[in-house]
Amino acid sequence: MKKLILFFCVVSLLLKYNLTKASHSDSIDVIHYEITLEITDFTNQMIYGYTELTIVPKVLPLDQINLDLLGMIIDSVTVNGKKVINIQYDDRTLQIPLNPAATTYDALSVIVYYFGHPQEDPSPNKWGGFKWTANSAFNLGVGFQAIPHCFGRVWFPCNDDFEDRATYTFNIKTNAALNHWAVCNGKLVNASNNCSGKRVCRWEMTDPIPTYLASVAVGEYVCLRDTFDGILGRIPIELWVNPPDTLKARNSFINLKNILQLFESKFGPYRWQRVGYVSVDFNSGAMEHATNIAYPKLAINGNTAYEKLYAHELFHHWFGNLVTCRTAEDMWINE
Repeated sequence: MKKLILFFCVVSLLLKYNLTKASHSDSIDVIHYEITLEITDFTNQMIYGYTELTIVPKVLPLDQINLDLLGMIIDSVTVNGKKVINIQYDDRTLQIPLNPAATTYDALSVIVYYFGHPQEDPSPNKWGGFKWTANSAFNLGVGFQAIPHCFGRVWFPCNDDFEDRATYTFNIKTNAALNHWAVCNGKLVNASNNCSGKRVCRWEMTDPIPTYLASVAVGEYVCLRDTFDGILGRIPIELWVNPPDTLKARNSFINLKNILQLFESKFGPYRWQRVGYVSVDFNSGAMEHATNIAYPKLAINGNTAYEKLYAHELFHHWFGNLVTCRTAEDMWINE
């Protein structure tokens, strides 16, 4: 992530805190998340819904699943369709007992129903986490002062570390009357309006990523589409911007294909489903969510003054997204 702050601030945090935590990855492997959320309550800044995790045990017998989830209210939890009664939750770790314990390496379906106000980075500048404005909502997948820095846990239950990679399905319900769209990782496979005035956007992310690279942005968007003829074939390009900014976006990103061609010539083929940027109301930097870079609206200004910023975030698709640090202490290497 390219920050519009001095990088030594990040380094000082890394030196100040012991960022090692007991990872859940020693016992479970989450191979897929299906996140189903309604993001329409901008007054109370609340999200509502559920996440289904497909989990493969890594140790046998497995008698408990631990997941990361920050400050939500949990309605219920099911495992393979059966409601779990005696869960424990301390606003950070969700403990789900398995009775009987899992004794095979077969995949488990775990569904967590929850709602609440997703949190921001606890640092003074509140860089990452979940953001709200009067007419938009979006996440930034890291928190500088959060321990660990990966910050998927603010909006979905997960194994929130740098090691565990999974594919994703997103089903995000938005307010169609406000022309709100949900923009997530991967490919938009369906968008439909229902009779209650809600729009449901379904995205499929088939490239496995760690939790901090998962993303959602909700707002009034239009999509500028193009393609790039890459080494491995034709790659879709999508710029999701606010309707008044379409001409500015075309001019600001005028050299995007040239940059893609340069990166491929130096570092090999672009290996992701699409090249994607989404405009967000955030002025302190950008975030390299895989295929869905959160990009500040102020940088879409009609000229190339911020070209290095979008090139930097794109570069992470070779270094950071494709090859990711293993521990929080190594996160500086990404930059």
